[in-house]
Amino acid sequence: MKVILRNPKREVQVAGGRRVKDVLRELEIIPETVLVIRGDTLVTADQMVTDDDTIELRPVMSGGSVSGRAQPQPATGEASGEMIGDGRAQPQPAAGEASGEMIGDGRAQPQPAAGEASGEMIGDAS
Repeated sequence: MKVILRNPKREVQVAGGRRVKDVLRELEIIPETVLVIRGDTLVTADQMVTDDDTIELRPVMSGGSVSGRAQPQPATGEASGEMIGDGRAQPQPAAGEASGEMIGDGRAQPQPAAGEASGEMIGDAS
């Protein structure tokens, strides 16, 4: 069967004759991060797909308010619902390891010499 993916857009061939959730597992995609569409119909994770099917996986996205009013923010510890990346499960670093996540624009930043102040202000300046 043909699977059309977005972010980045590409097509892959996988075996049919199984449930959508099994196809997503093979592609390492978390089911809650995508909408699965066959033709013009949404397909649930428990539905069967065949070798002759073509399904499209579209990332789940949320947007802002039409009225421009502020939207409630998730409480501490709650998920925002915002999808980051392509929806596939990402390996997590072991305790004490660097995550590899880039912070900033990726360019090297000057570092102070040993014993020198960085110039970065920490805390309240008042």
